[in-house]
Amino acid sequence: PLSTHTASSGNMATPGTPGTPTGGGGGAGNINESFEKFMDDMGVVKEEARERMRQLPMSEKMTMMKLQRKQTAEDNSSVKKRPEFFLNSLRQRPVPAETVQALHQELRSRPLSWVNQFLDAGGLEELSHVMGDEEMKP
Repeated sequence: PLSTHTASSGNMATPGTPGTPTGGGGGAGNINESFEKFMDDMGVVKEEARERMRQLPMSEKMTMMKLQRKQTAEDNSSVKKRPEFFLNSLRQRPVPAETVQALHQELRSRPLSWVNQFLDAGGLEELSHVMGDEEMKP
């Protein structure tokens, strides 16, 4: 995912705004537009996979987007799931190995918007320092 840092920020419209499944308009065009952004944010880049997802029923698309918004809201309410938590943890010396392992999992499973937040806040620089640092707790 690190190579996709320059991809779209992946910011989806928030519920209750035009262009979202629960917002004004609510037509298929708006839902499909939001779904395209959803696929961008989830890192779906292969056109074949995107086309298969486009063929899903509208109700499934809406459910997927709703679940992602719910998960994002839950994660944002948990301090240990935010990019800032990992940045602060990486600045500790020695860096606990569990922190690096947890960050590895987050970077692999998070939407691109989360990865971009981490990178924009200096995450790559902190990771570079950690990788060059021999003081890691086992």
